[in-house]
Amino acid sequence: LAYWGNPNATTNLPSVTNGSAWSANYVGVWHFDGTNAAGQIPDATAGKNNGTNVGTDNSPGLIADSGSFATNTYVTLPTSIAGSSLGSACLWMNTTRNYTNSVMLYYGASEAGGDGFGDQREVHLGLNSSERPEFAIEGGTSDARAVSSISCADGAWHFLSATWDINSNAVLYVDGTRSAADVHDAYAFSFSAGHRLGRPLTGGSGERFYSGLIDEVQVSSIARSSNWIWACWMNQGSNTLFNSYGKVRRRADGTVILLK
Repeated sequence: LAYWGNPNATTNLPSVTNGSAWSANYVGVWHFDGTNAAGQIPDATAGKNNGTNVGTDNSPGLIADSGSFATNTYVTLPTSIAGSSLGSACLWMNTTRNYTNSVMLYYGASEAGGDGFGDQREVHLGLNSSERPEFAIEGGTSDARAVSSISCADGAWHFLSATWDINSNAVLYVDGTRSAADVHDAYAFSFSAGHRLGRPLTGGSGERFYSGLIDEVQVSSIARSSNWIWACWMNQGSNTLFNSYGKVRRRADGTVILLK
């Protein structure tokens, strides 16, 4: 809903703050437009699953502000809202850093001590040591791992998305396009040990910590379709190409904005 042009309207519509703009399948949406009074990263959904900020700063982002991550900074998310059986995670990232180890942008685990590559049960979306996006679900008869051939340490904004369904595949998307996939034959587990942005549970002296910007993180309880991922990429990153606005038509009973 677009609403503007009335100088007497000094308050936002309820949907701006009550989370009704986001369907129940969204378990968390973090815009990184600053912190709330408690110093948390606010969740825009009705669930109010706010993130605990550990040292990240705000920086200009793709959509308003973004989170600026560096060594030993991260965000902790509620552990009860996601797991390895079914879900999606989407985010925008921007970095120029060259990494000697894989780093974690989005991470969840059911066991303590995980760094993304041990024996623990973990889900992680990040960049490998060649700065290429990778998505993995570990713990099972064999790990599910999808690795892209696209390097993303170029100082540009990239939209990384991962979807997973234990009855199907683990799929990695880069900038709205399916980039890699693997059969999801890992175990089903919750993220009871940890759920984070920017780092795994362990990693020592900043290893596997992400350095760069993160914006518009969205986590869902369902595996989003390829069309959905593409639409999010286009809508958020190139809105003027995704849709156009017609003329404002004023009528006695209100104002109509035509979308094309």
